[in-house]
Amino acid sequence: MALNSFKRTSFWIRLTSLLARPDVRTLLFFVVVIPLAADFILHYGVFRMHSPTVDFPSFYYGAKAAFQMHQIPYTPGVWKVFQKSYTVATLFPYIYPPPSLLFFYPLSWLDYTSANIVMLMLNQLLILGFLALFLFGIMELRPSSLLALILAMYPFWFFPLVSTIKTGQVNLVILMSICLTWFAMKRRLGPLWIAIPLAIGTLLKLYPIVLVPILLLRKEYKALIALALILLIASLFATWVLPSGIWGEWYRHVASSGYSSMVSSMQVGSGGNQSINGFLTRLFFGGPHRLQPLLPAPGIVTRFAPYVAAGSVLLVSLAATFLANRNSSNKSLDLQFSLWSLVLFLVAPLSWDHLLVLVLPCLYLAAQRAYLQRSIPLAAFVVIAAGLLAWQYPYNDPSWIQGPATLLNSVKFFVVVALWVYFAVLTLRVGQRAKSAAPEGETAAEPNLSVSQP
Repeated sequence: MALNSFKRTSFWIRLTSLLARPDVRTLLFFVVVIPLAADFILHYGVFRMHSPTVDFPSFYYGAKAAFQMHQIPYTPGVWKVFQKSYTVATLFPYIYPPPSLLFFYPLSWLDYTSANIVMLMLNQLLILGFLALFLFGIMELRPSSLLALILAMYPFWFFPLVSTIKTGQVNLVILMSICLTWFAMKRRLGPLWIAIPLAIGTLLKLYPIVLVPILLLRKEYKALIALALILLIASLFATWVLPSGIWGEWYRHVASSGYSSMVSSMQVGSGGNQSINGFLTRLFFGGPHRLQPLLPAPGIVTRFAPYVAAGSVLLVSLAATFLANRNSSNKSLDLQFSLWSLVLFLVAPLSWDHLLVLVLPCLYLAAQRAYLQRSIPLAAFVVIAAGLLAWQYPYNDPSWIQGPATLLNSVKFFVVVALWVYFAVLTLRVGQRAKSAAPEGETAAEPNLSVSQP
């Protein structure tokens, strides 16, 4: 009996000693992550090549309308024509800005199935690209780090990522554009390296323009000028090659909606919309599927409350970023990008579940802080937040259509708000410590993030 106990103890000692070696931990990283990635690509790539998607048809037929039919894709009558040929599901309206059609132009010359496969494969590659860029480029982890292994595994169980693949969305392109700008600023690569990816994301989906305050307050003036020139040239080119009057139609059918209960023909109050606009619309106005408002309010309240709430989030974030820029360290930059990525999600008129992929960097940095500080309360907060955001949430459940139960439609919104508060407080603290003459703010009190952690 004593001999068996000694053998078991000896085994665990040898195993612990083996796992302490960086080369073994690096091997473990690839042994675990490669099969996970392969399984994900198999199930959500190869097996979905001929499956219908929700959003990609809008991109595909929008480009076809603009470049082959010379019709404006924001006009409802155009969609009625395409809906007859696309009988698999409802064809949602095209709502992205006119220059975004340039990105879908090459796909419009393929048949629909081939174009869908190209988009599917692009998204799979972008997942791997994001993990490599963020974990090893921005966070500066090493494959031998246990934290790197945990963070690399998480996206493969993150339902918003699965939803992005299934819907054929472009969120991973937006995520990469933000991360490339982030990386370029962190490594001081120069104005064009900062401006180009941010311009691509802005031209495609407009939302990344929210990150401009980071560049402005960090005095990246050359990058801002480059960004403005790229956006101007691309917009002029789009105006030249796209049907006449397209900007006016986009404004009339999409941009003029602002924070309203309808954007084009989509209902903002749907449970899946987790933005400030979606939450307040459900709270005061209600939503589809007989969803009743919890606090019925006059129309003027419903109309202006999202502007007030979004404006407050923007002002607090601006103040935090302004104060944090007294500390020009890379850590301050990481906090600012995390903060404004959450702002982007919150203030967007439409933030469906799949847009939560933009929150992944924030979760990663919060997890890193919990890991380095060995903080149990912070670790518990990150685990709960990560679990709720990864969950395939049952929005619009029939039992959540009236009374306080309607708030259950907004659980992920509350999680994003909690993360925003957390990063806003951290960013303010960095500014306060810089003001009190700490040489590197919090940086001096924490370990070097580029060092592999056990």
